Amino acid sequence: MITRIFARSPLCLLLAAALACSAEPTTTTETSLSGTEAATTTSGSATTGAETSEAGTSVATTSTATTHEPTAASAMTATGEPSTTTEACAGEATDECTGCMHEACCEALADCQGDPACVACVAGEDGDACESTPETHARVDAYLECKGGACQEACIGAPAGSCEDALAELTQDDCTTCLGASCCDEVAGCHGNTVCWTGCFTVHDDAVCHGDPDGHALYHALSACASASCQAECF
Repeated sequence: MITRIFARSPLCLLLAAALACSAEPTTTTETSLSGTEAATTTSGSATTGAETSEAGTSVATTSTATTHEPTAASAMTATGEPSTTTEACAGEATDECTGCMHEACCEALADCQGDPACVACVAGEDGDACESTPETHARVDAYLECKGGACQEACIGAPAGSCEDALAELTQDDCTTCLGASCCDEVAGCHGNTVCWTGCFTVHDDAVCHGDPDGHALYHALSACASASCQAECF
């Protein structure tokens, strides 16, 4: 029973952490927007403040990266000044995976590339770096969710597993049904990678999961989908 897996194993803690991290950027965005509005209002242009707020909201809803940086980037862009994130996103892609991430989640890519601990984590070089700070953890989440989700085929390859076969290994309940209906691609991708399915999902081991960049990314994509679409059924 997958609900019991979530409730009784260390997997529950990691999924809960992923869910908490996905909520942190929203809170940060609201604070940053208020600061942007206040700064703009001080300059005497209420209309510009409203437009900056809308721009900040738009950026926040297209990325799960740490949002105080994208918000600052949008504010700087509104004043005509270049931002570090914007410049990083304008760089050339070095391979098919980077090209996909440039298109699908450029801010998440740039934010992680600008954080050495995030880079070490997503490369599988230092598992302890993944949660070294809340900010790094949020950047890791955003990067891996994109790599293992929107850019799975470009970065990892097409799903090698079967959603139906994966779900058949689990006790059939509301959680399994929801995952099949809402996260079938993510389930199939994880099932096709031994580290994701065993090392990260069914028998969780941080060292094993963090040590394989592809399995780790596929697991984050599945966790993000489960958190967003099957929270009531699976948590």
